[in-house]
Amino acid sequence: MSLAATLLTEARLDPALQRLDRWENRNSEYGLYAMAVDDTPNLVPAQTLADLKTSFNRPVSIPVFDRTTIVPGTTISCNPVGVTPTSALVPVTWQTRSFTIRIIPIEHDNNEMSLQMTFNQQLNAGIRGVTEAIENDIFTVLDNNRTQNLNNDLSVFAPFNPATDQIEIPQTSKDQMWSYMRAILGQNDYTPNYHVVNSWGIEPEKDFYVNQGAGNAANTAFQFADLSFYRSNRVVNAGNQGTGFIMPMSAIAWVPWVNNQARRGGQAANGSGLKRWSVANVPGIGDMALLENETCADVSATISGATAAQVLDWEYSIEYALPVTYNSDIANTSNAIVKFVLQN
Repeated sequence: MSLAATLLTEARLDPALQRLDRWENRNSEYGLYAMAVDDTPNLVPAQTLADLKTSFNRPVSIPVFDRTTIVPGTTISCNPVGVTPTSALVPVTWQTRSFTIRIIPIEHDNNEMSLQMTFNQQLNAGIRGVTEAIENDIFTVLDNNRTQNLNNDLSVFAPFNPATDQIEIPQTSKDQMWSYMRAILGQNDYTPNYHVVNSWGIEPEKDFYVNQGAGNAANTAFQFADLSFYRSNRVVNAGNQGTGFIMPMSAIAWVPWVNNQARRGGQAANGSGLKRWSVANVPGIGDMALLENETCADVSATISGATAAQVLDWEYSIEYALPVTYNSDIANTSNAIVKFVLQN
């Protein structure tokens, strides 16, 4: 005689009630992306610019004026000859990012993880991957457009290194580093307010000195009044305590575009399944093109007996541009985007 056949099976908590994998599936802080989004209205009308892109392959450009120098005279002439301006077209460069998630509904017929929970987890992973890729693109754009020279009367405190195109701040200047950089930008006629995006190595110094107010022996809080801060792990730091960019407002923009096929919608069926196009509002990103692909497949290799199973794939995609402030002679004239490092 035995009760072995009726032993309780393994007990499992409802996965919807647990938070053990909260940090396993953690997101990051997307300061580069947030800064670009925040600065967009200062630089371009994003929706108007996106609306000009009426197809995948239609080029878009932005008309600008080069900087004009008019030398004042000291006399009045009967035959004055003025200076004619120079215009230019700045092409808008578009990039594409996408991610795909897969759900096999039959897989959830005998599983603790529900179809909806799995979809949500995969969607979050896709959002995280695309946002980090967007941040890497923003970093590259800022890095490629950083100033190559600066007028700098404060080089003894915050020297600009033309070999690396960055301000290299020694530890001895960190207590007033923001004041020095604001003054350097002002010396180059870049006026407040300013955006700062930096790696996490800058945070301890910023947090310390922003809280040293008038009641402290040394007041360092005065230098933060016209600065807006962002932070991101995609600001690449190599060999220094921290790295960042400081720039006046109107420096970079985020211009997203969703392709017309997705906006029109529709569906098509062929030998590989049923496809549906639409627009999906994705948390943290906004509208993305969505292509749903529904097929039948033999998945018996992983699900015994499932030789004809429904397979659902969702492809999310977005195109975007990252226009930056214009400089007609970046090799010889200071640019608004300034890179800095705090040395060890």
